[in-house]
Amino acid sequence: MLGRWSEARAAARDALAARDPVVRAWAHWNRGKLDDKAGRYAAAAQAYRRAIAIARAPGIPEWEARDITAWSLWALGWVAIRTGTSEEALARLREASAAAPSGDAGVHLWIAHGLAH
Repeated sequence: MLGRWSEARAAARDALAARDPVVRAWAHWNRGKLDDKAGRYAAAAQAYRRAIAIARAPGIPEWEARDITAWSLWALGWVAIRTGTSEEALARLREASAAAPSGDAGVHLWIAHGLAH
């Protein structure tokens, strides 16, 4: 089991340093999810914001950039829900809805779920 954990950590390190900005952005998003689940909300928010910054930089296809941005804003909304800042949560979830590609039903569903809280 420990060997698999070491492999996963190495893969995560590689993804965070990847040349491909799409891989790097999703790596930061996933790092944020880990911090979020561990209750490290400030670190999670920082990782999600980093994913957004990477997604908005030149060189990422528009659909992918919008998808990464929408999922990251959705996640920031949930961080705000968990930390009791409901105005911030609503703002981030609405922003996620506006950023989401129309063809990504999954993110729209999860945004609606967040707004229902």
